[in-house]
Amino acid sequence: MAGRRGRAQRVRALVSIRVSVAILLVFLLVGVGRIVSTYGEFSATADEGAHLGAGMELLDLGRFSYEPKHPPLARVAAAVGPYLASLRSPDTGSMWRDGTTILFSGDSYFETLGLARAGNLVFFVAALVIVWAWARHAFDDGVALASAFCFSLLPVVLAHSGVATTDMAITATLAASVYAVTRWLERPSRARAALFGAALGLMLLSKMTALLFFPLCFVAVLVARFGVGRGGEPAPLWDLRRLLGHGLLAAAVGLVVLWAGFGFSLNPLIPPEWRPHPAIDALVGESGRLHDLVYGLGAVPIYPLTEMVHGIAQATMHGAAGHKGYILGQVFDHGVWYYYPVALFFKTPIPWLLLVFVGLCVTAHLIRAERNWQKAVPLFCALAIMLAMLPSTVNIGLRHVLPVFPFLAIVAGCGAAMLLRSRVGGPAGKAVAVVLLAWTVASSTLAHPNYLAYFNLLAGANPEEILVDSDLDWGQDLERLRHEVVARGIERLAMRVHGPEYLIFKAPKGQNRPFAEIMPLVPNAETTGWVAVSLTRLKLEPEGFEWLAAHEPVARIGSSVLLYNIPGGDGARPPSDAGQDDAS
Repeated sequence: MAGRRGRAQRVRALVSIRVSVAILLVFLLVGVGRIVSTYGEFSATADEGAHLGAGMELLDLGRFSYEPKHPPLARVAAAVGPYLASLRSPDTGSMWRDGTTILFSGDSYFETLGLARAGNLVFFVAALVIVWAWARHAFDDGVALASAFCFSLLPVVLAHSGVATTDMAITATLAASVYAVTRWLERPSRARAALFGAALGLMLLSKMTALLFFPLCFVAVLVARFGVGRGGEPAPLWDLRRLLGHGLLAAAVGLVVLWAGFGFSLNPLIPPEWRPHPAIDALVGESGRLHDLVYGLGAVPIYPLTEMVHGIAQATMHGAAGHKGYILGQVFDHGVWYYYPVALFFKTPIPWLLLVFVGLCVTAHLIRAERNWQKAVPLFCALAIMLAMLPSTVNIGLRHVLPVFPFLAIVAGCGAAMLLRSRVGGPAGKAVAVVLLAWTVASSTLAHPNYLAYFNLLAGANPEEILVDSDLDWGQDLERLRHEVVARGIERLAMRVHGPEYLIFKAPKGQNRPFAEIMPLVPNAETTGWVAVSLTRLKLEPEGFEWLAAHEPVARIGSSVLLYNIPGGDGARPPSDAGQDDAS
């Protein structure tokens, strides 16, 4: 009898996992379809060409010299599709020029751009599968499916899964690394230590913010493991020899994966262009035997992972210098503590936020009642990431905290599942869950295809009063501007935009279509005729464009560009000393 019951339980479990996987596959296919459908709608954002150029340099030429501040994983993923389409690095000496050349050297600009963007789908799929697997392990199939459903609907996730940039890569690999370490802590083994090391290597190849996010998430995991425990039992005593062995194994695997990501390159630690180097000279002097010895040893091409070392240095300098940003009418140079909380609040669907709140309450109750540390990890890690970004000096888009969303999705999924089961609020709770999920679906559907520029209803009709750079305007509407220029027969256009402005006059390969004469729109220089200015430029350079307040735009192009026709001339007439537009 007991054997029969056991077989029945195994059959039910098998059916359950197959049904769960089938539903997950539906979520994946729908999400991928929605993402791919945006490829031909938007031109390259400000950063995509550069990432493509840098990735192609490594894939084609075997070096990674343009900008080590961003590691190569997502960049190579962007370059794989164009490379397989027989496109190669033009090796111009600039990742920006390389990217532009590659995009326009194929048979179709949008086909090449789509091939580059398709590389990011790997990270969307990986992140969604990890959310499902983690929630299923910590909770059950219902929570797993609810979590995956919530994650797959987020406009910000769909947006950054649909562009050839780095943010979705760190989102997937950070979640994978934290999940891997929780599984290792649950039952340490060499195999789990090796998987943890591989996930760490991929994470470090994704983005330098991994060096901030993962240590804090690791601390959050340890707090959950030894602070929450399971069933109130004390934490087990550790075998220090086993711990050391597993740690060394994970580190070795991680370093091999990391080095493989840079093509197992060996380089000088101090390249010729660094000489003289002020920081080195401050340590060893500007001359003498020690100076010559250090520079001589540093010039020998025997060092692995020098790109990573230089990238950490670049990222550190960027953080110290800060970055010009904007929020709620304020322009700043070194960040404000409330930037990311405000961005998350306004760029996440309202019902999704409500599900997170419910999930937070439910998770807190389960932690107290069950003392199950696995259920606490996603919530603790989400809090750690948000707290880590409060002092950030680089505030240029919610994308910088995109890795928080897999963790929040599990919390939201827990809230949704418990409401649907009437464990929270009874029948009324089930009705609330249905309303919130339906509202989330509606919000996500109505956002299509403008996922990048999505703001929830609380942002009002003018979200540019809240945020702009890469949250509303990342140069994605320039192809739409080009179509508007052609449709209106505009012959001269003065413009200042955020993104690769060459798209406005670059004709598709094999076509000889007329385009406007493009001239720079210079701040503080009133201009007549046709003028196009992006919202990022208007908000980051408010004093330079105060004169535009006296004029009404004739059209808003997409979500991010305003088109004016300023009386007083028959075409755009910027001043003769306008110079070159330095916008990028």
